[in-house]
Amino acid sequence: MNTLFFNRRIRMPFTGFIITGMLILAFVSCNDDDNGATTQTVPDVDQFIRFAEVDPETESLTIQNLGTTQVDITGYQLCLGPNQYNALSNYTQITGDLNLDANEAVTIDLTSGSENVTALPDENGGLGLFSTSGDFASSDPEVLKDYLQWGAANQNRVTQAVTAGRWDDAASFISGFAPYTFSGTGAQIGATSWQTLPPEDARLKTGFIVIAATPNNDIIAKYFSELPSGTADLTTGAQIFEEFQPEDVLDGFLYTTGATDGSGGIGRARVNGNGQIVDDGNLAAVGNNRRALIVDATTGIYTTQASPAQVGIFNPLTMQLEGLIDMSAEGLPGPQRMRGFTIRGDEIFTHIVSLTRDQVPFTSFYVQSANYRTGQFTGTAEFPGRPLVNWPNAPFSKSVDENGNIYMLASGNIPSGSTLGTLHKIPVGSNDFDLTYTFNPALQINPGNFVLPNTFYFNYLGDNIGVALSITSVPLEVLQLLQSVGGDPRNLSEDQLLLALALFNQEDTGNWVRINVETQETELIAGIPGQGGLSPALSVVIDDEVYLSISTGSENAFYRYDPATNTVEKAFDVVGGGTILGLVDLSW
Repeated sequence: MNTLFFNRRIRMPFTGFIITGMLILAFVSCNDDDNGATTQTVPDVDQFIRFAEVDPETESLTIQNLGTTQVDITGYQLCLGPNQYNALSNYTQITGDLNLDANEAVTIDLTSGSENVTALPDENGGLGLFSTSGDFASSDPEVLKDYLQWGAANQNRVTQAVTAGRWDDAASFISGFAPYTFSGTGAQIGATSWQTLPPEDARLKTGFIVIAATPNNDIIAKYFSELPSGTADLTTGAQIFEEFQPEDVLDGFLYTTGATDGSGGIGRARVNGNGQIVDDGNLAAVGNNRRALIVDATTGIYTTQASPAQVGIFNPLTMQLEGLIDMSAEGLPGPQRMRGFTIRGDEIFTHIVSLTRDQVPFTSFYVQSANYRTGQFTGTAEFPGRPLVNWPNAPFSKSVDENGNIYMLASGNIPSGSTLGTLHKIPVGSNDFDLTYTFNPALQINPGNFVLPNTFYFNYLGDNIGVALSITSVPLEVLQLLQSVGGDPRNLSEDQLLLALALFNQEDTGNWVRINVETQETELIAGIPGQGGLSPALSVVIDDEVYLSISTGSENAFYRYDPATNTVEKAFDVVGGGTILGLVDLSW
């Protein structure tokens, strides 16, 4: 769903032995060599050119002159191993330059390097700094100027580095969380001369979070380093929050509907090195029904009840508001609020509904659009007679197909006089509905469900196939209740309506269905239980497999669905908490 972007936390260098900075690293291919000399020479104390900070997670590097004389490192080469070299001069300097005075440092952006580059490995690797090109097998300390290895022993070039006196032992390596910061003197070598980020300050970028609701409506969440199998146990090690509903992920940051303490705004959280979910920023946007979506490393969008006719544009890394788009428009039945976002190119599309619940719902399905780059409102699409009340697409779901067509559900509701839950299309190249495209997935499963044939939580998977949760049956008590008011759902009193909706949710009236958006055909997904038709549900794509949630009185679980074979198997049970609310992959 998401392309990940680097968080460039650039910290300015200071005079002394410890320099911090962030950059991005890459290398080009050269000659293959791995044999070196075995003669060790004492390094020249006047020219200590050392790595000051290395961060494989953000692909960053800082180099400092810890000697007493000026050194021009323009021709120096970085080396990850055979066939992985590149000159420092091929990269853009963020701070400083390559002609280093004593105690001076340079921070360089290695993503700006030449062709055929590779990034630093996150898990483990070895990085060398050579004074010349073409002599990468050398163990001469005047050629091999510095070295470090992290994550594991016996990395590329470590034997050369030990011989050259640039590393202490092939078995010695830096362990812990990046960035790795040099804390020694120019003459000190080895892992003990390096500091790592404390676990509480780290940000994990891999792993999974399972989220559920407790009986008292708190949120319970737990981090797992691997995708659970068998059982995800939330009874131990889980955290309880007033609010925690991730809407999007960027480079390990979780963007949520409010801070975890319930203080509101657009929250940002992370998982630290201890596996704990902690707050890490907040955009002070107040109001309920918040929605947030990350477009890229510099652009996020949101809406709140406090400004229901405006889309906020913010920077997801600085968490600063950068602008507002006025979405108010003539021709709507009344004041509006937004219920979710879809991105296509430079445009946002948002479902809109009546501002307050006590108002008569809109009788048409309205979708507004705007260009988030220019900040210009671009129009309102209307599909008459198909109201949207709630349940837009769930977080981390897709609405846009490979060609740029957008698919959206109109849920309908009883007070509006339209209970039909229909799927609609905004074709590629257009911001308006295709008025010839509409069908009801729930009615295709059960044509006799005239009471509430609704479908929720559509997620487009690819190859014209999507999944959704459809109400496929009507409880007997609801039918009896309708008979008592003449068979018209609109005649139900408020109390009777609430009872009817509760019955739809108490019984297993909802089923996961497979929708072909091209043929407009719907079928039940066999092998997965039913659940409350109005209960929260989610479909999550992880490594091309679809995880479908089930929450009933007897079962909380995820089922693994393969759309290619149209088969299902149970993935894991969720023990502890209550209704499943989320499954988040930090690597998204």
